[in-house]
Order: sequence, then C-alpha cells, then structure tokens
Amino acid sequence: LYLGGVAKKKNTLVMLPSSLSSSSASSKLVLLLIHAILCNYSISSFSYKTSIPSFCNSKRNFNRDLKLDTRQKIPRHNFNTELSLSITPYLPILGSALSVAGVVAFHEAGHFFAARWQGIKVVSYNIGYGPKILSFNDTKTEVEFALRAVPLGGYVAFPQNLIFNDEGDVIGEKDDPNLLQNRPPLQRALVISAGVLANILLTFILSFGTAFTTGIGSPVYNDGVVVTTIASPTSPGRMAGLKVDDVIIKVNGEQLTGSDVLIEKFISKVRTSKDVALPIEVIRNKEIIRTTVVPRANANGKASIGIGINANIKQINKAVATNPIEATKLAAEETIRLIQFTFNAFVRAISTGFSGNDVGGPIAVVKAGAKMAEYSPSALVGFAAMLSVNLAVLNSFPFPALDGGQLVFVLVELLSGKAVKREVRDFITGIAFLVLLSVGATTIIGDIDKQLNDPISVMMDSKSIYDNTKK
Repeated sequence: LYLGGVAKKKNTLVMLPSSLSSSSASSKLVLLLIHAILCNYSISSFSYKTSIPSFCNSKRNFNRDLKLDTRQKIPRHNFNTELSLSITPYLPILGSALSVAGVVAFHEAGHFFAARWQGIKVVSYNIGYGPKILSFNDTKTEVEFALRAVPLGGYVAFPQNLIFNDEGDVIGEKDDPNLLQNRPPLQRALVISAGVLANILLTFILSFGTAFTTGIGSPVYNDGVVVTTIASPTSPGRMAGLKVDDVIIKVNGEQLTGSDVLIEKFISKVRTSKDVALPIEVIRNKEIIRTTVVPRANANGKASIGIGINANIKQINKAVATNPIEATKLAAEETIRLIQFTFNAFVRAISTGFSGNDVGGPIAVVKAGAKMAEYSPSALVGFAAMLSVNLAVLNSFPFPALDGGQLVFVLVELLSGKAVKREVRDFITGIAFLVLLSVGATTIIGDIDKQLNDPISVMMDSKSIYDNTKK
C-alpha cells in the first residue's frame, strides 16, 4: 500500500503490490491498474496518495467501473495480507477440483513410482474411471497416461501374468519376472502400500509449507455447538424454538464440553434418540433458555432435529516455524493429528452405520474445497492436506477393493507360505469393487439430490476460523 493503491471488489479490499520501480506517479498508476486487470480484479474504486496526472481525468471511458479519488491521503503502512481466490466465480471451483485431482494423482504416483523403481511393468496410469477424456502414450516406457470420465479415484494398471487361448480361457501363466504378480510378496506389498505412504508424505509437505508461511492453526473451543441454519418451519429444531446463532450447551443434562469431537458426539446423541424428548439448554443473547426437542426420522430414516451446526470456536492459535527443524516438528505433529482425527471419524461412521447419502461424493468434496478457496489459498492447502489424509486412511482399511484389502492377501501369503488362489482373490475383489462403485454412485446421486434440495450441511465454518487467529 506504499503507493496508495486500493482496489475494492464487492466487500473485498485488495491491497495491490507497491514494488513498482517507475519514478513518475502516472507510470505507477498505469502499472498498478495493469496489474489489477491482469489479475482479473474488477475495480469499483481506486485511491492514490499523490495527485493524479491530468491525463487520467480525461480518460473517463478507460473503465466505466473506475472511480478516481485524488483527495484521499493514504499514509504509509506495511500490510501483509492474503488475496482471496474468489476473483472470478469459477476460480474457487477450479482450484478445488485441481486440488482433488492432485491428491488422487499423488496417491497413484506412489503406486506408479514404487513399481517403476523396482523395474515392474506398468500398462497405464489413470485418474478417474470409465471412458477416457484425455490420454497420451509415453513411447519410451510404453505407459499410457489417462484422465477418465468418472471422478471416483484413480488406478495404476499392471499387465496380467495369465495366458489365454482363443476362447478366452486361462491356459497358463507367464514367467516374466517384471510382472507384478511374479514378484516376491514384500515387493508387491511395497507397491500396494506406496499410495497410502505417498498421501501421508503429501500431507507432511503441505503442512511443512504451511508451518513456514501462514502457520499451523490449532482451534480453541468454547462449550456447545452453534446453530447455523434451520431446515424448515416444521423441523423438530424449529418446533423447539431454536434460532440461528443459538449455542446449545447441554443435551439431556449432559454438558457439551468444547472439543474437536463434540460435533460427532452431538450428532450421535441425536441419532440414538429417535422420538425421545431431549431436554436442552441454549445460550441466546447471553441468556440461558431451556426447551425440549424430539428427534424424528429424516428422509434417510435416521433421527434428526433439522438444524445445521458448527463447532463453537473461540480462536485459532497459530504456530509459525522460524527454521526448518521447527517446521518439520510442526508438520509431523499436524500430520499425526490429522491421521488420528480421520481414523477416529471413519471408525465412528462405520460403527454407527452410514449410507451413500450420508457422505459427500465428488460434487460435495469439490464444493467444500471451493468454499475454502473462496476464503484464502492457505485454507485450500489445508483442505488438500485433510483430503490427502482421508484418502490414505480410507485406503488403509482391509476392504478387498482398497489397498488395505490387497495387503491382507499378501499378508496371508506371507504367513501361510502359499498365495490365495487367483480365482478366489479375483472373485472377492470383483464383488468388493462393485460394492465400492455402487457406494460411489450413490454419493454422486446424493450430491445431486442435495444440490437440488438445498440441504443443511454440518461442517466447520472456515471463515470463522481464519477470522479469529492468534500467533
């Protein structure tokens, strides 16, 4: 802001850089405006600390949205701000989609490079499933790289070691040592687990960079959960008299002590109290209000009170590293914390039961990332780190269609000294893969249904986090 350049886009104040070397005020103004245009800022007003040359006043048609104010005197200040990614309507969505694709690509790159490093042949490297949208072949390695239509993950394809006759029946196996199936169990285990390890590494790298720049935040919670939305006038929450910005501090006599798992505990309490009257205490405008809410079945048959909630965050304490050793320590702690948090969340979800409609599909994931991107680039980085951990933890579960399930087959081979029969392994994996695809398809349908019906979403308000920061 040394030059006094201030651009306003809607309610967003954008401080443009002051490191322009031109000596004349007119040149500085022109360069400043060019920078704003190149960055796609829609300028509604502009102020400059020195007098504006007369030629600028004559260029009234330069930008119909441009208003020049030569009277305002802006003092020198040192600003360290972070530009929002909401410069254009589609940039947050694009940033989120690229983050999701990048996390998936990094996971598959783990499998790919672990195989290539050991000299194992690879047929193709794929982001997504189904028909190819874009592809190219590397003539040197004879590997196809493809972007596919269905955004439910990705995969690395390896050549089979089977020999087929003209009727398609298996008549033997190839003895090529560079095929994955012909490698020793530990080498196969390395290829299978490399995707999970790659995602953990990516989370560490992103956390390391965050620790050195904006700092890694740890939330401090007040007691209770904040009501953010009410589903409808007939919802149980509305009938109980709940209003937006209420803070629910007690349920059935139990104090809701602030923590990073309080949201899950509150939802679990509601889920297990279908048609049961729950006494609750609410803080509204510093007054305590007591009422009773009766959860009832929603469209999915699960108990709900029809409200959206957020964690009641007091502030975010940020730790900024001053050297690589400190950044490494902070990044390692954050990575471990995210792994533990995600694993516990998955365990709770599995133990309470869930359907495809209860979890977010690709649309919901991209939408969540776009909301983070609208606030700041560092929020989008945090989203990518959390998504990477989710992918690592999910793939670690011993489900046959996932990396963890394939590792189980290798473990059985190591312990028994005999590989699981190919027919049995293929049958189990095929069934599991169909289940996985059906759940994925259900999440997409659920995403579309939620978009059409404008649902109540329960998620942490990222803006409230970044608005209340302390180093």
